[in-house]
Amino acid sequence: MIENGTGGVNTQTGKFFEIETDLITNLTNANIDISNITFCKQHDFPRLLKSKGFDMKKHFGKKFLPDEAFIYNNHLYIIEKKYQQVNGSVDEKIQTGPYKKLVFDECATALGLNGCTYIYLLSESFNVEKYTLHQIPYLRNQGIQVYFSKIPIQTIFF
Repeated sequence: MIENGTGGVNTQTGKFFEIETDLITNLTNANIDISNITFCKQHDFPRLLKSKGFDMKKHFGKKFLPDEAFIYNNHLYIIEKKYQQVNGSVDEKIQTGPYKKLVFDECATALGLNGCTYIYLLSESFNVEKYTLHQIPYLRNQGIQVYFSKIPIQTIFF
């Protein structure tokens, strides 16, 4: 990372994407009853697991902090959001999806759930041939759902 650069914790454009795509807000705006859904964001997810007797750090050597996670119908859903305007390391981060799906599959098992769905919610800048030619099909082939800009709510809740 470049010293005093604009990447990493100094990036604010990705924060706007995360706010704009907030699942609770979008479900509420769609008049969907969320009372039977358990939601977690980043640090809340390892805390949820720990409250159920599963310590991520002890099991995996580190904590994994999904942008959003929720439990619905005895199933774990993980949503990772990636926003990118220019070339950078984010395009390489999406390649870690298959490993993270494996991690979260183990978390679902530890919670006694019937499975895990791992979802990438990518900004439109990923919807170009550079990614759609090989990386996006690879991710989908690995069982990872990939959407651009918004998740079709009906795919999960109806």
